[in-house]
Amino acid sequence: MTVDDAEPLTRSSALSALAPLSFGTLTLWRAMHNFANDKLLELGLYPGQELILLQLYDSDGQTHTDLQRAVRLDHSTVSRTVRRMEQAGLLTRSPGKKDKRAMVVSLTDQGRALQPRVVELWSTVEAVMAEVLTNDRRADFIELAGRLEQTLLAARRSQKLSNADPAQEGI
Repeated sequence: MTVDDAEPLTRSSALSALAPLSFGTLTLWRAMHNFANDKLLELGLYPGQELILLQLYDSDGQTHTDLQRAVRLDHSTVSRTVRRMEQAGLLTRSPGKKDKRAMVVSLTDQGRALQPRVVELWSTVEAVMAEVLTNDRRADFIELAGRLEQTLLAARRSQKLSNADPAQEGI
């Protein structure tokens, strides 16, 4: 029996009793992540690369900063991912026309050719998850997930502000 074949942890873990919302969210994310990763590896992609591709399918020729904001990843992660994708022949990077320091990321023909399969991958993940939810419950889930995200982001900002070094505030 593999870890993936085991009984869902949300039913049997001491952590699930301590923090059922947090642990339930974590186990849901892990299950979705593992399901999607299996499909990504079939395409020769690593996790997160499909997010960059989807963003470029929507609007090709974006800067690193634009991609970073869109996929909500830090600069170093986006840079590393883009570099790896460029080495794999999926993307190109070139200096911006207005600002030569800004690198513009564009799809290659090879990257563009993956679009139907990447879109199908996420459609499949969505369909599997949607099987257990009615339309009303889907809408509720999406709304609640958004509210939880905003609450956690606000709590993180508040925590960062309260932990800030007062000597650094004027800088």
